[in-house]
Amino acid sequence: MILAIDVGGTHTDAVLLDSTGVVGSAKVPTKKEDLLECVLQAIDQVIQGCPVEQIEKVNLSTTLTTNAIVENKGEKVGLFILPGPGINPQTLLIGEENVILSGYIDHRGREVAPIYEEEIIRGIEKLKEKNIKYIAVVGKFSTRNNKHELAVERIIRKNYPQIEDVVLGHTLSGSLNFPRRVATAYLSTKIKKIHKNFVYSIQDALKIRNISAPVYLLKADGGTVELINSLHKPVETALSGPAASIMGAISLVDYNGTAIVLDIGGTTTDLAILVDNVPLFQPKGAIIGDYKTLVRALYTKSFGLGGDSVVSLVGDQLKIGPERMGPAACLGGPCPTPTDAFSVLNLTDLGKRELAVAAYQGIANSLGLEVKEVAEMVLDKVKKIIIGHINEAINEFKDQPVYTIHELLENFTLNPDLLIGIGGPAHLIIPLIASELNWLYSIPKDTTVANAIGAGCARTTAIITLRVDTAEGFLSIPEYSYRETLSSSSRITINEAEAMAVDWIRKKASEMSIPRSDLDVEITESQSFNVVDGFYTVGRIMDITAQIKPGISSMISIDKEAVSK
Repeated sequence: MILAIDVGGTHTDAVLLDSTGVVGSAKVPTKKEDLLECVLQAIDQVIQGCPVEQIEKVNLSTTLTTNAIVENKGEKVGLFILPGPGINPQTLLIGEENVILSGYIDHRGREVAPIYEEEIIRGIEKLKEKNIKYIAVVGKFSTRNNKHELAVERIIRKNYPQIEDVVLGHTLSGSLNFPRRVATAYLSTKIKKIHKNFVYSIQDALKIRNISAPVYLLKADGGTVELINSLHKPVETALSGPAASIMGAISLVDYNGTAIVLDIGGTTTDLAILVDNVPLFQPKGAIIGDYKTLVRALYTKSFGLGGDSVVSLVGDQLKIGPERMGPAACLGGPCPTPTDAFSVLNLTDLGKRELAVAAYQGIANSLGLEVKEVAEMVLDKVKKIIIGHINEAINEFKDQPVYTIHELLENFTLNPDLLIGIGGPAHLIIPLIASELNWLYSIPKDTTVANAIGAGCARTTAIITLRVDTAEGFLSIPEYSYRETLSSSSRITINEAEAMAVDWIRKKASEMSIPRSDLDVEITESQSFNVVDGFYTVGRIMDITAQIKPGISSMISIDKEAVSK
């Protein structure tokens, strides 16, 4: 069996899955100040009567790191940046303290200018003055040669032993894009302590309940990573929650067409797009909060509207969200919400209708309207907000290529005609939106715990970027800080380089104990070009990216709801 837990900002959901699907589920309030307690509650409720020895695997997802970034929470970060020539370093500054260093590795991985220890020590003194103990080091072409980043780290650790951690940019992604790499390193460093607390709380909860199965955490790309290894790259777990809702949708619904997934929670709504049940992908990297990153991620769009969003009056205009002050008024909460509008109109039997009516009475009096009229206005506004975001998402892809996690869709136009609704309020809101758009809709079984199901069904993934430069005589895989010297007579072909990348990714799969049935390896990028000196070709450069595809694990088989046009 698989135990899957989704730790959200409002609720923590848990499901127990066997080879046939969901055999148990639970939902408890998330206690951010006591994660251990809420995780224990969820575990206890979901495994009632199930011997813990039968749990073979634990899969997790969470929105905690994403929320921390959006709310600008986390640790103060000191950034050591090695930009080299050709870029204004002032455009790269992020966070609490930035130290610009000399030293330059060029695009071929050659050292053009050395680093100076005196500069680094002066930077360390600045960090000591501000008591900054979380540090990131990022060089422009560190993925070509990580020599400078490693040297700076050694000097920092030698001269500042009180530091908590040092994150190196080259370990986070093999892709080029210096500004995105700086932002990625900054965020990964900033949320490290928050993520570490989450990891330790999960480990403690499982230990207390004598669950010894291997533990995995869902990443932004829809694949899982071993929980303990997620500490190396916490930024990859940002957008874990939205990824879980997408994986939940493709686990529960089967549709041959283009669909919009709406995961409607208490505070926010996450939007995603599926083409033939395959999620769209962000090839350049995720945008997390205000930061463009190199984090591989499924396409998602989040906005501040949920079932518990506060409804208020600004002047004579209704305002919905983005704040949440507690549960809906019909459930004893302090403010009117969209859920209360459904209650007023007798569209739900949730809670006490008289409390919902009382909550809206003040707004109705101010507008000189009946409470029912205000409730109808609220639902109209909810529809307009959500449809506006759907149209924005579709328009994003009008003038750019459309990528799924499997391929580039050539000359493809997004024309969705199905809404898939998951989350607690989905059964109330989705039919209204679908009716307005004249689309089909699906609210699958177990929709209220779809995120936990998505986390539980996801397979473990990995990615590597292999670079071969026969002229300079090296082979490197930056994500694993691997660099090998090639002999001067080396004549590696592009096919051999691709085979090396596949062998490497299979080796990593073996180390991670990925089942053979889940081992779907593909080359996602393969480039080769000659190195010319004067009139002569003196070597070749090859860049290969290989991955284990994200997808649904072969260990689980859930009966999907088939939707036809």
